[in-house]
Amino acid sequence: MPSQQYKDMEGINFSSLKYMLNGPDHYKYWQENKRPQSDAMRLGELIHLAILEPEVFAEQTYMGQKFNRTTKQGKDLYAQQLEQAGNRTIILPEDKEAIDRALLALSRCDLWQELQKSGSPKVEVAMQWEDPLTGLGLKGCADYIMESPALGGVAIIDVKTAREPITRWDIARYHYDMQAAYYLAGYRALTGVDAEFLWLLVETGEPYGCQFIAASEDTILRGKDKMNEALKKLKETMTSQDWFSRYNEITII
Repeated sequence: MPSQQYKDMEGINFSSLKYMLNGPDHYKYWQENKRPQSDAMRLGELIHLAILEPEVFAEQTYMGQKFNRTTKQGKDLYAQQLEQAGNRTIILPEDKEAIDRALLALSRCDLWQELQKSGSPKVEVAMQWEDPLTGLGLKGCADYIMESPALGGVAIIDVKTAREPITRWDIARYHYDMQAAYYLAGYRALTGVDAEFLWLLVETGEPYGCQFIAASEDTILRGKDKMNEALKKLKETMTSQDWFSRYNEITII
């Protein structure tokens, strides 16, 4: 599904909901303001697109180069490049190398190759459902949903990029546990089927490896607790319109 079409769908997504864990004011602020994109985030999005939608990647990117824009010649060449690229994203040589190395690492993953051969995965699957506890409308877009004997059933696979392997600390710190529980809840709400959740980590730095990580039952339970906490708090805040309640509360850790 095109990204803009997904954005136009009604519903609260995980990327927004996780900010409720920091406080209603965090949620409100990032709903109203666009988060700045770092170089790492930009590269991650490009690798993500190259893996999930290679045809779209080819259409929406332009292979460019760096110019010394402190000189007149450099400025002129840069202007020409912008004109040639048009609306496409300019990829610099170092980005191209990182993308190619990441794709090479993925091609060396035997499990990934086996999954590709065992069936046709559904890519960029948009979901809409209602949370049974709060009645809030939710939405999510799964990178991959596939059924394979190698996985023992249906699995939702989320592609992650990082310079190093993901640890338990990363899963807790960045609320990946909540993400897993969130998408599994959505899939079950729509199909009545319990699925597995896996992260496919593609490294963006040396040695450019890849890794499958399965969410354990304990991880899912912790994520579910976080999700329910965030949804309950969001529902209460939407009713009270008190987006600064944490300023007057004592947080127990």
